[in-house]
Amino acid sequence: VLGSHTAEVREHLPTQDPDNLLLKGQTIQNVGEAGVALELSPGRISLHHIGAIHSSGPNTSAERRVGIAIRYMAAHVNQSLSPRDSVVVVRGSPVVAYEVEREPKTDLDENAQISHAKAVQRVYPDS
Repeated sequence: VLGSHTAEVREHLPTQDPDNLLLKGQTIQNVGEAGVALELSPGRISLHHIGAIHSSGPNTSAERRVGIAIRYMAAHVNQSLSPRDSVVVVRGSPVVAYEVEREPKTDLDENAQISHAKAVQRVYPDS
């Protein structure tokens, strides 16, 4: 939705919609028709501000759809929310407000997968 990244964050409500692939099925009510369609060709990505209201229709192709969230911040930034998020340190020394995840030793590293599962459980205990 154009300009939504500059507005106040809207409430995200959990749903039980089996077609919503988000961890908690989050959705924003009453967005209206303010959206702008952006159809991506295979292999393309979209990048957007964390506050931008965005969505996608069902994947009608035979290929899988992948979503990933990456948030960068300075190492001195302190988290004021609870529970504590986990972080992967890219540079610097993080403040103690975060649970630090260690770099995986190999692809599909078992300890990294366990660490990730614990991080998700901490933030989304009902998942």
